[in-house]
Amino acid sequence: MLTTLRELAEAETKNFELSTGALGPSIGILNAFEKAYGSLPPLVSLPEGGLESDETMAVYAVLHELAFCRRQLTMSVLTLLRAYQGDAMLHLRRAIEACAFAVRMNKHHEVVRAWLSASDDDAAYERYRGAFRTKDLFPNANHPDHDPVLTELKSHYDQCSKLMHGSIFGMGGHFEYPDSSGVSFQVKFFDLAPDHSLIVVLYLILASHRQFLQLFGNMLRPYNGEAMDHWMTELKPVQLMLDVYREDWKRHIPNPVGVRNDAASL
Repeated sequence: MLTTLRELAEAETKNFELSTGALGPSIGILNAFEKAYGSLPPLVSLPEGGLESDETMAVYAVLHELAFCRRQLTMSVLTLLRAYQGDAMLHLRRAIEACAFAVRMNKHHEVVRAWLSASDDDAAYERYRGAFRTKDLFPNANHPDHDPVLTELKSHYDQCSKLMHGSIFGMGGHFEYPDSSGVSFQVKFFDLAPDHSLIVVLYLILASHRQFLQLFGNMLRPYNGEAMDHWMTELKPVQLMLDVYREDWKRHIPNPVGVRNDAASL
């Protein structure tokens, strides 16, 4: 039973070693995704007009959302490899929302001002909320901004959102019952099940980020088209690599059964 932060940190390290050991060289695909994220911003040429231009500020905001998505990629995979399944999906949820924010500001440059001033006061925060409503971030087929990619990402977003709250979805993986009475229970720090959950969640994370990168490339193409076309050409092998690894994972890699799943008795 884990009782101290040091013991928890040691268990996390053990879980990380088991997870990366099970994945083997295929874990290197994360580096390929991170490299794709990192190589995109230097290619962008900001439009003329400086900070007075809504378009310039929108591009600048999109680059910030891109950088945040790259951060959330690393955090979600790192969290998953430490055997925190639900927490990994919360990092993914934040990334999906950041990408959707970027798409909206890219299409409607004027809303960037509401995004920038959201912390000014309560009224500014309400204007920000009105500019970034869920129905506008993930527009359905009847919305003028409808994008099938965002619709698919919304399904991932909803899946992740179920784990945010104190519902059975968010709490179910964190409890176990040592006897048939159902009265006593234990709280588990690690909720990664001893099945194929590792590869299922890892693929969901990477497949989502594959879509993010495609969207960001399209958003930023007007700001250095030739370089962006070259970047998107180089992105294709990374995208295809994920499909190759997916098939390999399905055949050969079970979830590392040895992950620590110590519980605190209540």
